[in-house]
Amino acid sequence: MPQFPINAEQNYTNWKALFNNLKQEGKINEDTIIIAHSIAPIFVVKWVAETNTKINKLISVSGFNNHKLIKEFDDVNFSFFIDQNLEFENFITLCENRICFVSDNDPYIPLNKLNEFVNLVNGQKVFVKDAGHFNKSAGYLEFPQILEFI
Repeated sequence: MPQFPINAEQNYTNWKALFNNLKQEGKINEDTIIIAHSIAPIFVVKWVAETNTKINKLISVSGFNNHKLIKEFDDVNFSFFIDQNLEFENFITLCENRICFVSDNDPYIPLNKLNEFVNLVNGQKVFVKDAGHFNKSAGYLEFPQILEFI
């Protein structure tokens, strides 16, 4: 599991460099399954489309695009967002399997924004009632249901 730069270092450029290194080392290829949470799924979509990297599967958990959350997060997350449908279309051709976990009571991302992401990536939606943001505060220290999709 890569250690992504966070806080002041959290931006698309820094995350892209990390993934580029993983690809160069042969750790990301057409057999790779990526599990990504919150802002990370849109990063994966953008990176895959931009670098023309084929992957086997993206499992998105609370993935979203272009949603304003909280001012301090908006400034950090802005570089990850995608405005071009062409990038989503390219991603879909490069990632054969797209699974998207969503919940009805995510305190950060409204359900309509979660569903919008599912549609943008043409993903298989997996709805989990009352799962919040699928994080520690929502009681997700383990997530065995995700294993069904690996």
